Amino acid sequence: MQSQSENQHSSSEALPFTLHTGDLSHLWEDTARATTPRHLVITPTDLHQRNLEERLRKERWPHSNFKFRRIGELAGEITSEKTPVSTALDRVDRLALIREVIAETDKPVYKHLAAALGSPLANYIERLERTRSELELVAGFNPTRMDAFASLLGDQADPATIDTLDILAGVSHLHRDLQRRLSSGENSHPTQAVSKTSLLCRAIRTLHANPSVWTSVYPSIEALSVTGTSMLTAPIEDVCRLVSQTTDVDVHIHLRGVSGPQIRRQLSPESGVEQPGTQGVFEWR
Repeated sequence: MQSQSENQHSSSEALPFTLHTGDLSHLWEDTARATTPRHLVITPTDLHQRNLEERLRKERWPHSNFKFRRIGELAGEITSEKTPVSTALDRVDRLALIREVIAETDKPVYKHLAAALGSPLANYIERLERTRSELELVAGFNPTRMDAFASLLGDQADPATIDTLDILAGVSHLHRDLQRRLSSGENSHPTQAVSKTSLLCRAIRTLHANPSVWTSVYPSIEALSVTGTSMLTAPIEDVCRLVSQTTDVDVHIHLRGVSGPQIRRQLSPESGVEQPGTQGVFEWR
């Protein structure tokens, strides 16, 4: 049974998952003693997990029904079933790889990117990585989402629009070039993902192609809760939709009180993305 607070802030009528804003009642109601965890809880940080575990200890509630994971760990466990990729580059290694790509390329798309972000690009590596990371969170480098974003910009003759499109094109090309750098010389398949978000996109593609992988990885899991969500990234939304629509798992997203209402207003019953997890490049010139 949902609390009054949850009834005000959760939605199960149209969305394929249930939203909870500023309320963890659903999670606490699922405390139970279990020989095998049935509830998979995704936390954004180790600290967030420790806070949840501390609440369980303080209330003397059993916690054996819960399995805690970071989103990167979930992605790695899924991808390792079907591919050799189960880890992602850390930020330091990714910055070094970006430097290599920028130093060795003469593609026109990077010249346009430099005009928009700063020239020479080699002096703006951290800014470049920050932009890449933000775009990946918002759009996942999904072609459908990037095209939809570009369509909202208006007059393509406007200098500000030109800069934005050049950034979108340049950063998406950078992401693809990073992926290619990580490809094995023997089989041309990456052995590491560019980032944890990229690893999650790979996991989404795996599940979309074969939903039974979820049951293989998490055979006892009956509920999935994504907690501490201040920003619902496109890939996290996609994996929640996919798990809810292709398995028997009950999916819940716990939003923070401040940002939750706005996130809820932005969500649609249908994602509009036919191939979730797909990463590509944006072209416009």
